[in-house]
Amino acid sequence: MGLKYFKYPLSYIKKLKNTDHGKPYINHDFEFNISHSSNMVVCAFSKNNKLGIDLQKKKNIDLKNFKNNLNDSIYCEIKSSKNPHETFFNYWTKLESLLKAEVNPFKVYVSVVSVPLEE
Repeated sequence: MGLKYFKYPLSYIKKLKNTDHGKPYINHDFEFNISHSSNMVVCAFSKNNKLGIDLQKKKNIDLKNFKNNLNDSIYCEIKSSKNPHETFFNYWTKLESLLKAEVNPFKVYVSVVSVPLEE
């Protein structure tokens, strides 16, 4: 577990709190984030760095339902790609991770954010 790796006692888990925006934390120099989708779970830990992760099971979705959640250039890139669903999930997980890394997720708006698609 991340606590043990960073040499925190396991009893720290009892100190779990939430920020005003609902992000769980133990103390402000130990970051962790969890994501799950279907039967998959991922958890990441960091010391002194903001952290956000996202995991999505790829499934067939109607991309039109997300048009208002993405800026126009990202939406056009997704729709014109060779594999729109793959491109969508690549963008979506990166944007979701960025939102989860923020202390105040409302500071980041998916409709105006642009992130590089490269790994």
